[in-house]
Amino acid sequence: MAQFNVKEARRIFVKKNTVIYEQGQMGDGFYLLFDGKIKISMKVFDERERILEIQDCGQIFGEHSMGKKTYINSAVALENSVIYSFTDRQFQDLVMGDEEIRSLFYNSMIDKLKLLGGIIQHKSLSVEEQLANSILEISRKYNSCEIPLNQQQLSNYTGLTRITVYKIMKIWMEKKLISKTKGGFFIQCRETLQKYVSAL
Repeated sequence: MAQFNVKEARRIFVKKNTVIYEQGQMGDGFYLLFDGKIKISMKVFDERERILEIQDCGQIFGEHSMGKKTYINSAVALENSVIYSFTDRQFQDLVMGDEEIRSLFYNSMIDKLKLLGGIIQHKSLSVEEQLANSILEISRKYNSCEIPLNQQQLSNYTGLTRITVYKIMKIWMEKKLISKTKGGFFIQCRETLQKYVSAL
């Protein structure tokens, strides 16, 4: 967990599926995720949603809107979550007064650039590799073999079409690599699924 002084921040409880901010909306600060999971996504050229990242506890998001810029993506709670909201002014005070906070923001921006680079790199993989990479990445974030995303959400996460995801998942279910659950999937054979994953 990031070591922020949260005394002056606004503590917000957000229910599952709550929109925290939307792409194109004017920003006024950033957020710290204290508990829960947050989906970061953006609309691409064809207006399809592309899930960029699933944020975990201790991560900051929305910082690209600092200086009253518009949000370049959207943030939605994937589960009941607790977040802290910091204003632009609070950000300035934090950065001026704490070298560790400055480093955290710097590293956060680097991580997001790496994330975008990774998305581009994933496009060079086969569709099976792209889907396997994404499922295993989500599994690591949740520390569970339960994948709480449906086929449409997996399509949004990978950038693959829903039909492509359906066809691959159908084959994997027949091979008993995964099984369907209410609202998502369960990884039955992580070792075999791992074989689809290229070393990135």
